[in-house]
Amino acid sequence: MNTWNIDTAHAEVAFKVKHLMISTIRGIFTKFEGSISTPDDTLDG
Repeated sequence: MNTWNIDTAHAEVAFKVKHLMISTIRGIFTKFEGSISTPDDTLDG
């Protein structure tokens, strides 16, 4: 099994939400972590 971790120095997690189709609220998470695990060395299905 292989595990790849998110490189937080080169990634961002952001979002935007439309409110009543008039304005858009934007935000960003400054602290996050994550990983992907696969049974072998590839990411394809």
